[in-house]
Amino acid sequence: MERIAIDVERVPRGVCDDLARCLLERVAAYFEQPEAEAAFQVWLKEYRKRKPARAAGE
Repeated sequence: MERIAIDVERVPRGVCDDLARCLLERVAAYFEQPEAEAAFQVWLKEYRKRKPARAAGE
């Protein structure tokens, strides 16, 4: 399989904005689901517990 490389510095700003807008809409729709938001809150709580431990190890 051929490897494809994308030079992100050459992607026009408008293209990046269009992709980001589409992604933002999908992410927002996902988090409108109560179970998705609940799962995120569980993850966030655990992440915040680990964050100080990571910073101390850096």
